[in-house]
Amino acid sequence: MKHKLLLLLILTGMVSQGLGQSNAVVSREKLFARLKGYSQKQGTADTLRVQLSGEVRQMQEALRKRYEDLVQPYAPKQSERAEALEARMSKVDQEKYKLLMEEQKLQDTRIKSFNSQLEALYERDLKPYTTQVEAALQQYARKNKIDMIWYLEDVYRALPYYNKEKDITDTIAEMVNQAMEKGK
Repeated sequence: MKHKLLLLLILTGMVSQGLGQSNAVVSREKLFARLKGYSQKQGTADTLRVQLSGEVRQMQEALRKRYEDLVQPYAPKQSERAEALEARMSKVDQEKYKLLMEEQKLQDTRIKSFNSQLEALYERDLKPYTTQVEAALQQYARKNKIDMIWYLEDVYRALPYYNKEKDITDTIAEMVNQAMEKGK
């Protein structure tokens, strides 16, 4: 009987401690929209990404078209390897084929360059915001003894109810904006 009572007390303590966790939620969408300058910088990054993606698509399409025009007279078979196709080509077409392969390598280098540009833009313009958001969330959680902070967009569908007073989006946005102002 003593063992059952002791076990019941331990389980009750564990359950009450688990239910007593302090939680908060943050709306990622609202948070980043409220950060001064973030939307503009995100828009610039998106514009550059769309522009570079368009350039890559155009280059790939032009290269593909030139390749198809080159190999069309040779009627390549479905399972034919590139080396076998090249061996059937005239000397002039073999040279054109080699040039196309070199252009493909150059295009791959351009794509890497475009990705580097986007990565550098992110590191310079957007990462400081995400770093400050993470720091503000951790600082707020420690100061207010919060066990877990959830992004609302990640858990909303699984929550039949949440206390809107636990939404700390505005507070975190304020903390980040102040930190970003100090960092200038």
